[in-house]
Amino acid sequence: MAYLLTAITTGGVAAILSLLAGAGAGEIFLNYVIYGHLGMAVMATALLARQYLPKADTD
Repeated sequence: MAYLLTAITTGGVAAILSLLAGAGAGEIFLNYVIYGHLGMAVMATALLARQYLPKADTD
């Protein structure tokens, strides 16, 4: 669920910024799709790094 919400949020911000910049409908949709998938990739990378990288010793 977090992946989906991240995709919607990052894609939505990119789409709104494109809209405010005066982009066409195709470019707005493309930004929504590209940055939405980029947000999901970042979230998946963070999840994998948290799971598989060793934890720092903070003692």
